Amino acid sequence: MPHRALPPVPLPVHVNIETSLLCNLSCIMCAPHLTGSTQKRDLVSDALLERIEDQVLPEAAFVALTVAGEPFADKTWPRYLALAKRTGTRLVVHCNGTLLPKEDDLERLLKHTQVLEFSVDAVERDTFASIRGQDALPRILDNIRRAVAVRDRLPKRQRPRLGVTMVLMKRNIAQLPAMVDMAADLGLDSVGAVHLTVFADHLDGESLRHRPAVADAAFALARQRAAAAHVTLNLPPDMDGTLHRTSPTRARIDHARGILGKAGRRWAQRVWRVAKNRLAVSRWSQRAGGKVGCNYLMHRAYVSVGGDVTPCCMPGRPVVGNLLNQDFDTIWNGPIYTAMRRGMLDGRPFDCCAHCSVNRDEGYVPFDERTARPPDQQLMAAPTPDTTPEGRRAQP
Repeated sequence: MPHRALPPVPLPVHVNIETSLLCNLSCIMCAPHLTGSTQKRDLVSDALLERIEDQVLPEAAFVALTVAGEPFADKTWPRYLALAKRTGTRLVVHCNGTLLPKEDDLERLLKHTQVLEFSVDAVERDTFASIRGQDALPRILDNIRRAVAVRDRLPKRQRPRLGVTMVLMKRNIAQLPAMVDMAADLGLDSVGAVHLTVFADHLDGESLRHRPAVADAAFALARQRAAAAHVTLNLPPDMDGTLHRTSPTRARIDHARGILGKAGRRWAQRVWRVAKNRLAVSRWSQRAGGKVGCNYLMHRAYVSVGGDVTPCCMPGRPVVGNLLNQDFDTIWNGPIYTAMRRGMLDGRPFDCCAHCSVNRDEGYVPFDERTARPPDQQLMAAPTPDTTPEGRRAQP
């Protein structure tokens, strides 16, 4: 029996823009670096940025800067600060901490930023250098201290959340609890962590699937340290797939505190956009006959430096269209996105979804090689997707 058509999904409230491919580090787990992409000097064109603003951001509350590159390697980054001001959005910035703007520019940036996260994969210099390709940890920590000092001078309603993130692997897992301690000592708000994505054979030896007991012990200790220090900790599941969720009541209280703490100019507009989107997606779920448990398919969009639209940054995800020659709504509610959402509803997700450490309810088990190693990460557009179960699993 053929499926009934899915209703259109409302425009996303969270948009990632790959502002630049350029990066100044040489991380061992970075696919763009290994393919040479991070040496390209491509930037988002003014024409593409205009289309993003006109077509993708009308209902957005947050704009995240970069997917592959280092945002501050792009000297035109103030364009995105101006974009946030024009659209009433707040920026979400993920950086490596080596190129933080100077004091005045940093203050202007933080006033319009929701989250600034520093990617720091170790607390020990030698380990950091072995992962990142440079002995840059002291410089990064100095920049984090600068950011904390500037944040603390701002009115509370303008202060962003500051945090560190790390990619977990064999050589740094023992340092996870110390990362929580370091974050607390620096005055940071959060620590986030994800598992290493094994997209090449040479990385398999670093996968924690070979050391599940060590990983789980580090997770348990990190949770204890975070609770004692009042640092928010976002970890992937335990190695057997067990999830440690914040209770719904606690999550709602924390969320409410965060919202009330940001009350100010344009605050109500962002809150309204998010609330309206959540309500519309809830109604969509009722009409579609089920809930798609992926925020990226329902609430977020990724736009590359060349205009390609993808559901997320997971290796193996399809390119669903290009904003330079297609309207965004045609892409957002087009055949590939629809097939991916249908796959979630039917319990037969695309391979890139089934291997995703973010969509933890879709069968992701960290110690299982079938989920620890994603499908081929070659990204290719599929203008006429095969939406049968066999074709769905063959999607690039």
